[in-house]
Amino acid sequence: MKDERSGVRVSGPLAAYAGGFSAYLAGRGYAPSSAADQLRLTAHLSRWLGEQGADAAGLTAGRVEEFLAVRRGSHVRLVSPRALAPVLGFLRGLGVVPPEPAPVAATDVDRLLEDYRCYLAGELGLAAGTVRSRVRVARLFLVGLSDPAGEHLSRLGGGEVTAFVLRECPGRSVSAARTVVSGTRSLLRFLFLEGHLPRPLAAAVPGVAGLSMTALPRAVHPHVAARLIASCDPATAAGRRDRAILILLARLGLRGHEVAGRPAARRRRLAGGGGGDPGQGAQPGPAPPPGGRG
Repeated sequence: MKDERSGVRVSGPLAAYAGGFSAYLAGRGYAPSSAADQLRLTAHLSRWLGEQGADAAGLTAGRVEEFLAVRRGSHVRLVSPRALAPVLGFLRGLGVVPPEPAPVAATDVDRLLEDYRCYLAGELGLAAGTVRSRVRVARLFLVGLSDPAGEHLSRLGGGEVTAFVLRECPGRSVSAARTVVSGTRSLLRFLFLEGHLPRPLAAAVPGVAGLSMTALPRAVHPHVAARLIASCDPATAAGRRDRAILILLARLGLRGHEVAGRPAARRRRLAGGGGGDPGQGAQPGPAPPPGGRG
């Protein structure tokens, strides 16, 4: 069968599905060149299946690996299991290809992580990105347990939980540390609900300080403050206002909202302008740094 969109001819046991697969790719926004590549891959797979005397129902995981090994001997592109994911997903949706086998958990940690992933995605309905993030934290925690992990969990204490967080958080940003903290709490709640922990331990996870500033702002150099004040034009109302505000900020170390909240006459007196025009009052010397209040 020749696909009208791409001009690719597919023969063999998958020929009957080529047209539907082409429409499937178009509906998912594949570029024409990418769709043609997928159909050429499908044509190769179909020819190989025919040579094996198999049909679509024979596309087991083992046979897919056999095909990819053959393809790697003659091709350099589209030779991984990921390359076959579109056509296999399409055929599985039609029910003509065996479902993808569930990965076999090899260890206690693998089984716990798979159960936890299903809990996050299924019962809690979390987004895929959140699930991946929390599973990564869970792996960090669980691989640190002694084997068998289930036995260690049965005697896990709050001190070990706290020690894990204190070990993992230093050197991370605040947001990354919060991810570790929230992920650890989530895992511990799951483990308790599933009976792996004899008592709830989520409360043993310490919090993360939320301060975004690591130090106080540095003082403005006196020469910089003096230049800023000198830049104000005393011949205009706006210049006189700005000059008074800058002098207050520099001399008294006030913050912006503290200056804004003072009456205009009070600002003029504090700035050294007396009760009259702030542009005609006493001219201050170089302004001291904000830290020096006088």
